Amino acid sequence: MSSWIIVGLYFKRSDAIFEELAHDAWRQRPQGRYRALLRYFQQIIDKLVPALVTRYYYFFEPHPHFFIVMELTRKATRKKVEALVAGIRRPAFIERIEFLPCSVPGDPAIDFFHAGAKFALLRVKKGYRSVYDNEDIAKLVHCFCNQQLVSRLNELAFYAKRLNAHGIKVASPLLKSGSVPVRNVPPG
Repeated sequence: MSSWIIVGLYFKRSDAIFEELAHDAWRQRPQGRYRALLRYFQQIIDKLVPALVTRYYYFFEPHPHFFIVMELTRKATRKKVEALVAGIRRPAFIERIEFLPCSVPGDPAIDFFHAGAKFALLRVKKGYRSVYDNEDIAKLVHCFCNQQLVSRLNELAFYAKRLNAHGIKVASPLLKSGSVPVRNVPPG
């Protein structure tokens, strides 16, 4: 099993920062603090890949607010990673950084998370222009469902359930039974 490390970032005034990040992220070309955060993340990746890190991904969470999970190469040590990250100037809204060891199973989801991180970095690169409708995040989720052979009906039920779970009531006959129907309907 490979070695992994978490670089946890904590924001000043986290509620206000999260609100700004969410607003900035949904633009066609992300900007503001979201762009600054991902450019900082890009600098970390550029410094560590491929010599010290093979795969990476990130999530936004309550504690730490933004955490980067990185798979270390055989040559990498926690001290090397910490020293290189500490040498990169961080945005002013990042209050502190923690380095934590972690273990991640060899799960296919890791590759999916890695692809998501690479897509987010692509969107903040200098000169990036969206030229296809399929760069829309909802379209990407739809394409993922398609690859898993999730029928259009099941995909719609999934969205309705997620909205209901977040307090947005969606009336749907698919939800009345409490389970999503399983059908052999080609994805659409």
